[in-house]
Amino acid sequence: MNQVLNIAIFGLSLKVLDQMKKQILLAVPAHVQIKWVNIAEQKIDLLLVNDMFFSSDNIQRIIQQHARAYLRLIKQAENAGLVEDDRLAYPFTRLDSLTEWMQEQLLDYAYEPPYQALGAPFSAVARYAAADDVFNEMFTPRNGYIQLLDSRGFVALVDTMTERVWVKQDGSGITFNETLTQTYATNQFAQDIAKELSAQDLRVWLWRTVNRSNGLALPEVKGNQYFKLQIWPQFEKGFERRNLLKAAACFAQGAQLKAVAAHLAISPEMVEKFVAMAVLLRLGQFIEESEAGFAAPETGQASGQMQMLRGFFGKLRKKLGL
Repeated sequence: MNQVLNIAIFGLSLKVLDQMKKQILLAVPAHVQIKWVNIAEQKIDLLLVNDMFFSSDNIQRIIQQHARAYLRLIKQAENAGLVEDDRLAYPFTRLDSLTEWMQEQLLDYAYEPPYQALGAPFSAVARYAAADDVFNEMFTPRNGYIQLLDSRGFVALVDTMTERVWVKQDGSGITFNETLTQTYATNQFAQDIAKELSAQDLRVWLWRTVNRSNGLALPEVKGNQYFKLQIWPQFEKGFERRNLLKAAACFAQGAQLKAVAAHLAISPEMVEKFVAMAVLLRLGQFIEESEAGFAAPETGQASGQMQMLRGFFGKLRKKLGL
């Protein structure tokens, strides 16, 4: 049975308000629906109010007569996301403290991560659309600094201008899921994170993270489509690396997915995942058949084409020192 919480937020700018709403959605279980209301509502389950306005007669009346619970919002970056007594520090960089407080004060059952944000089942297309929006924000340079968040809280800080990322400590095994979202970060927050963590190349980190993220929806691709790779991924060492490099060489010319799978004798699933990840990370684009430069050779030409590929990989290994 779904539970509905009426939540009112008062005294914040529209930008900060929008960010806070996104983070609150991540702090509640999947089967809890949030209804955003204004302070004139007769029944308010949670009132979040800027501390500057807390002592006003109007707010005090609402707390006494209409609000089941309240938190005073304190702008305090060093304790961001921490709930102490009746105070919540913002902007958020963690969700565990708020999640625990809401569980104790407002909810009557155990927390479950919100893999479906409002309890409604998402189609595969809807799940990908939500993920694609997040990645689109990461690859829009004018966005400056943004935070990546999920149901567990802060994941990473991204500089969209330089395509660098600062990943939370102990983040080597991070995976993405359907709760992945983003919000903008202040310059002060970015400076604090950059002092504590080391920067990494954004696309390299994203490729490795997406590759191990079974809970993240990828774009749907089909074997009869044509794709051209424009930026090469950096593959991790392992038994798949050789095949992925060969696939990248084919797609760098523009190629049909099923032709590449057949030519390299690798599974269509591996090729489709390669292309889906490349699309999500803006490493290339789908093209028309007439734009493709690679075609699977006829039987008589196969050995010559393979010789060319071997020569290419020989040069590539020397260049990379492999």
